[in-house]
Amino acid sequence: LPSVDVAIVGEPTGMQPAIAEKGLMVIDLIAKGKSGHAARSEGVNAIYKMLDDLTWLRDYRFKRVSELLGPTLMNVTMVNAGTQHNVVPDKCTAVVDIRTNELYNNEEVLRFIQSHVSCEVHARSTRLSSSHISMEHPIIRKCKEMGMKPFGSPTLSDQAQMTFPSLKLGPGESARSHSAKAPSTSLSAVPVETGMSSKSSTRACKEPSLTTVKLMMPSRSTSSCLMDSFFDSYNHIAISINTETQREGKTSMSLCLYVQIVVFIVLSHHLASHSSGLSLVVSRRNWN
Repeated sequence: LPSVDVAIVGEPTGMQPAIAEKGLMVIDLIAKGKSGHAARSEGVNAIYKMLDDLTWLRDYRFKRVSELLGPTLMNVTMVNAGTQHNVVPDKCTAVVDIRTNELYNNEEVLRFIQSHVSCEVHARSTRLSSSHISMEHPIIRKCKEMGMKPFGSPTLSDQAQMTFPSLKLGPGESARSHSAKAPSTSLSAVPVETGMSSKSSTRACKEPSLTTVKLMMPSRSTSSCLMDSFFDSYNHIAISINTETQREGKTSMSLCLYVQIVVFIVLSHHLASHSSGLSLVVSRRNWN
């Protein structure tokens, strides 16, 4: 990429600017015991060795709470032990999902956990830290002038890997794509050239054409005002989208991808009368 002034990450935000997001650190816990027969008082049960640590992880609350992102959260999401009913397990493992706010870094949280549990603790990565863009950034000021409401996002995206200012902005609601089972998707269907109109019918749309997807913009006048100001202010903008999602246990092309590509097409149209440049960055990672 050439030098990028600012980036839009095409995540579902209800067309409100997400100016901060939590970081992510996944850790593995390992408790080791000694196998034996369950009918006799043999062995050391690795599950029991881990119980106190799991209780601490459940009950501990981090003290520094962010105004935008709330508290740093820990959730035990996987536990595995044992081979069969009559064998005392000699190993128990657990996976912990940790979402850090901007008041903690992942290395600090890792050291803190290691000092408070008896199990082995290994972080898969510590590089996905919380990120944010200033409330005083010109594009965020313009969003606020238009009545949009900046907020902090609890989920991770490609924004975590960007070394330049960025925000998340896109149609759809994040909660829909992060539920245990995604609900059926419906989109308002109107031609792209009038896609920013608020008047249209809604119908189920499993495989929409790129020419019939409505952009969930506030209105033609406000979105055009934002885009004109945006491209007048910057020389190069990057648009980041994600091509994968998890649905019912299978990895498939996200419906949101179609919408995000349409967003990209519309943004490209705005470039016709400006001297800016635009890049489309396609990611196949599913950070979440």
